[in-house]
Amino acid sequence: MRGLFPHEPDISGGIVFAHAVLDGLRPYVDLSDPNPPMIFLLYLPGALLERWTSLNAEMTTHGITIALAIAATAMGEAALGRLERAGVGAFRIIVTLTILLIVPMRTFSERDHVAFIAMWPMLTILCARAEGRVVEGRFAFFAGVLAGLGVAIKPYLVLGPLAALIALAIAERSLRAAAAGPEVRGLGLSSLFAAACFALAFPEYFGPSATASVALYAGLRKPDMILSNGSILWIVAAMYVATISKPHRTAWMLLAASLGFSFALFGPGKGFPYHSLSMLSSVLAALLFPRGEARPRILALATGLPLLGLTAGWMLLTSPDRRPLEDFVRSVAPPSPVIGVLSVDISVGHPLTRNIGGRWANPNLLLWMTWGAHSNREGDQVGDVARRVSAYVPLETRMLSEAWQRTPPDIILIGKDFDWVKWASPDPFLAGELAVFEQVGEVEDVAVWRRGGLQGVEDAR
Repeated sequence: MRGLFPHEPDISGGIVFAHAVLDGLRPYVDLSDPNPPMIFLLYLPGALLERWTSLNAEMTTHGITIALAIAATAMGEAALGRLERAGVGAFRIIVTLTILLIVPMRTFSERDHVAFIAMWPMLTILCARAEGRVVEGRFAFFAGVLAGLGVAIKPYLVLGPLAALIALAIAERSLRAAAAGPEVRGLGLSSLFAAACFALAFPEYFGPSATASVALYAGLRKPDMILSNGSILWIVAAMYVATISKPHRTAWMLLAASLGFSFALFGPGKGFPYHSLSMLSSVLAALLFPRGEARPRILALATGLPLLGLTAGWMLLTSPDRRPLEDFVRSVAPPSPVIGVLSVDISVGHPLTRNIGGRWANPNLLLWMTWGAHSNREGDQVGDVARRVSAYVPLETRMLSEAWQRTPPDIILIGKDFDWVKWASPDPFLAGELAVFEQVGEVEDVAVWRRGGLQGVEDAR
């Protein structure tokens, strides 16, 4: 199924980062990204296997994700155990695998997807406890540790398990009893261990990258994007679970987790499909998980399956298809070209660079600090954002200059989203580099420059 769609920019970009780390480049020193260190580490297994076996890292990563989803499903079923009616367990397994493997569609193997899979066993253990089942201690502790991996990938997704834990405390009428489970200790210890490792291995993250990302994400919320397709689907499903379906305790637990996960969409306020994946996946599980009587299950299917299909369709609307740009660059670039990008759109350079067998020249996946200072400049928030983020733009310019000195690009892809020639002109090296490139074509909103002459700068002006 993944062959029907181009690889996602975030995944291919993450693999580019993983290869850069394997080549000895240092995150937050030679490489730049606003996200925590797992952006550089999550796709290392796929990159290593690619180097050792020549297997495509994207497809290997998908294979690892599938294996993790199957393992998480098995752990969840072991926690929930058999219910009253025959066949309920098999139905629940089908629902879980559908949610974990099919609903994500083009967001498959993105960080939000992997983090949710890692948290799934702990969520099912909390559901099992709410249903009065006994869960073996070592098993629960390991599930908590695995959930800690999800927290390391996307820290704010911890709100999902925490919301479910609060729901369990309400059901048990005891916060102490709810928090006493081994899964809670596993989550806490693994999260603290990951934070300590990040602080020791990547102290630079807690410098300009962290402060710039806070300024960026706190100031660029787009309230109109919050009422996206994802939030509407979630509201419909949550209302059904809470008011129509007479939910059992498992459904309430998953609905609470979904409420916690909703911060991923409503907090950043960007409205991207992958931000809603965790909250939609858990509310779909709450809606579709069997209840023990035939009629409510049929009603849930009648409501849940259309919502499941609509959610999968929403997950298709991620990034533009840049294959025409990829074909053009392949036709004008030398073999194994080094690709540089001047754009605030991650899809301009990824997965194009890997698909044409190129190498990545930039220190970042997109010029995110410049994006923070200049994007949405017609909105009423941009003035405040620009003042806070613009201080970091010279750092981004310097890092790009140093990266292109290490790895001079053969092709530069320049987005039409900003005057990049003017942006680069204060830096002598970048201005000199652009002077030896010529524009050889334009595909949609991207100009393609190739090393070889002065015509490019004159055309841009």
